[in-house]
Amino acid sequence: MVEKVVWTQTAYSQKLEIFEYWNQRNGSTGFSQSLENDINSAIDLLKKFPRLGIKTQLEDVRVKIIKNYLLIYKTTKNTLYIRYFGTLDKTQKI
Repeated sequence: MVEKVVWTQTAYSQKLEIFEYWNQRNGSTGFSQSLENDINSAIDLLKKFPRLGIKTQLEDVRVKIIKNYLLIYKTTKNTLYIRYFGTLDKTQKI
C-alpha cells in the first residue's frame, strides 16, 4: 500500500490552472470543488490499488481517468508520484 503522495510541481500547477479556468468560466468554485473531491477519491483508491490505472509503455507509470482529465502517475514501493494532470494534448511532452 502506498503511504505517500507527491505531486510534481508541473502536475500541481496544471491542476490549479484547470481550477482557475473553471472558476472563471462558471463564476463559482463549485465545479472545481467537485473535481478536487473526485481527484482525492481517485488518489485514495490508487493508494490502496496502485495498479488500478491504465498501463503505459513506461515502467511503473499508469494513467487514471478522472472525468475528462488524465492523471498520470508513477509508483514506487511506498510513494505515488503524480506527474501530470490535464487533458491529452499531443503537443505536450509528459
